[in-house]
Amino acid sequence: MHALDERIMRLFFLDAYTGSRADVALLIDAAFPPTAESRPINKRVRAALDATVDSDSDSAVERAERCIRALLALDAMFPGIVLDDHVFEPCGYSVNGLLGAMYLTIHVTPEPAHSFISFEINCPNHSPTAVLDWASATLRPARLALALFADASSGEGGAERRAKRIALDNYRCRASTHYEFYGDSVDALPPSKHSHYDVLYVNFERCEKHDVG
Repeated sequence: MHALDERIMRLFFLDAYTGSRADVALLIDAAFPPTAESRPINKRVRAALDATVDSDSDSAVERAERCIRALLALDAMFPGIVLDDHVFEPCGYSVNGLLGAMYLTIHVTPEPAHSFISFEINCPNHSPTAVLDWASATLRPARLALALFADASSGEGGAERRAKRIALDNYRCRASTHYEFYGDSVDALPPSKHSHYDVLYVNFERCEKHDVG
């Protein structure tokens, strides 16, 4: 994910949490206005900001951890996941998660000149469109690229995936490419349908409200 909303990326800077709670709340409202579209995110991040017994001992790092976790809401998308995260100084965020055999890792580089977020996950039972919907609604990147890998020998639905076009609300597809890599010996022709894996690459660009298509 590239060219992210600067108001959202401001919440990944540690100094955003050094002011009063009212100051932090203003930054949350700027990133996620309390309108119908972003009200749920606004509500849960504000709740995380206020979730402390002793406000005098509430450090910037603790505020940042609570608010960023609430913003991403990974535990809601993957119930039961175990997360290990870190807020960097002066900015940036990384989180790793485990849920059985599934893992995920996210790294956030929020600087305005080159904002970037990487998200890697190995969850074959979770729809890629669900992850894309989460990313577009929560982080609002101007550009988003998906690389989907699947082992054909594990029965992960390669044929179905190739037949189905991946679409994303409020984004236009700028490129879509499918590759098949075979593991057979060069002498084993034709290649076995059970000895390869697929790679699907899709590039999206966010549409402005006045854009069509």
